[in-house]
Amino acid sequence: MFKRFFYSEKNEQLVLKEMRTHLELLEQACRCFVDFLKGGDKRFLEEIVEIEREGDIVRRNILSTLYKGAFLPYLRPNIYRFVEIIDETLDLLKDKARLCEFISIPPILLDDTLQIAVLNTEMVRMLIIAFDTFVAGDDLRERVLAVRIYEKRIDDLYHDLFLRITKVSVEDFWQGRGLGDFFSLLVKLSDLVEDAGDVLSLLHLSLS
Repeated sequence: MFKRFFYSEKNEQLVLKEMRTHLELLEQACRCFVDFLKGGDKRFLEEIVEIEREGDIVRRNILSTLYKGAFLPYLRPNIYRFVEIIDETLDLLKDKARLCEFISIPPILLDDTLQIAVLNTEMVRMLIIAFDTFVAGDDLRERVLAVRIYEKRIDDLYHDLFLRITKVSVEDFWQGRGLGDFFSLLVKLSDLVEDAGDVLSLLHLSLS
């Protein structure tokens, strides 16, 4: 069944290839953010913005191919939803990059922030592995479970980090608001990646 859906038609192959590219762009953007936190080089922030623009092009290509009739109608809503979640996650990374252009992450919070960013990157890598497993037609339950475990680890780290955030002094209201928005986006990324894993599971069940 998987071969029939995924390998017999050119449009289906194109969609899957572009979905994989979309995920690779997300991983690349996550790595850029980690590199920025490690060294403070704001060129990585601009690279994230450029990657997000590339992601928009990939998203449009996928949706255009779906509208041309790729995949059976009952599969398209979940494929569309998966693509939209990845697009939303790239948007979120762009928003984080823009925030980092004018806020300063307090040194006392930097190590934990970096740890969460690294886990986010590893979580996206695991989602890519889950996607490859899905395309291969293999059981992806363990891969999706691993994605959820990453999300739980990030939530636990964020809980501890949040307790310290409330005790950090800020220069003014806008720095405080910017930091609050930044840390909210930092943890929301893992929520979105978990959602993408859940949609992938639904697609897999649809083909069972």
